Amino acid sequence: MSANRLPRSSRPMRFATNEIQHLMRIIDSAFPVQPGSEPHRIRLSNQGLAFRPRFINEWFMALGYWEPYVLGLFRLLPGDVFIDIGAHIGYFSRLAAQKVGPSGGVLAMEADPRNVPTLRLNALDYPWVSVVPAACGQAEGTTRLLQIGNPLWSEVNEQDPRSVEVSATTLDASVRLLPRALLQGKRKYFMKIDIEKAELDALRGGKWFIETFRPEIILEAFPENAPKLSAVLPNYDVTKVALSYFYLTPKRPQ
Repeated sequence: MSANRLPRSSRPMRFATNEIQHLMRIIDSAFPVQPGSEPHRIRLSNQGLAFRPRFINEWFMALGYWEPYVLGLFRLLPGDVFIDIGAHIGYFSRLAAQKVGPSGGVLAMEADPRNVPTLRLNALDYPWVSVVPAACGQAEGTTRLLQIGNPLWSEVNEQDPRSVEVSATTLDASVRLLPRALLQGKRKYFMKIDIEKAELDALRGGKWFIETFRPEIILEAFPENAPKLSAVLPNYDVTKVALSYFYLTPKRPQ
């Protein structure tokens, strides 16, 4: 596992992220959203992103300042395919859709039912975005999701009695929902994974797709999972790019 420097313009946001999240948690504690409830108030940013003013992280998305160290790795061209696992409200899916255009495709997977309506709104202008309202893991069926006050942090948790049942699927099953033409020809495949501790299960459930199409991957890995990335994907180089984010690229054949 190697280290890598961020673009200079991304460094301030890297160091600000912890403070932003701390502020978000203070606001969530002071003005809690009841588990299972859905904040309905939605507004549009100047760029047309639908977001919920209740959540400070979505203001950063609306202003285009959310996780620039992730966006900086999106080297997408028209015709490419982007897979967004943990799509939230579709901030990255929408930006990727603009890059890949109608000759490409975007697969947006989101487990928390509270996020899906806003995600669908953000996909309306891009018919080449496919929304999968399900958790991404090792098996198809159902799982249980612990809905944190801010839907940014909801996580798969089958032990907590407060969790709710949601649909579950695998990456391998989901990519087969894409038009067949997008799984043929020369094009780049890129994945973003941000699913609060379930990233290894998503990778294991995508073995066929990953081995066949060799996508570039940027993911958030929790401390207990980061050392296991190389074991789960032995044919990938793993580079730490920011905080808990890692950039995975296929190794060149020897």
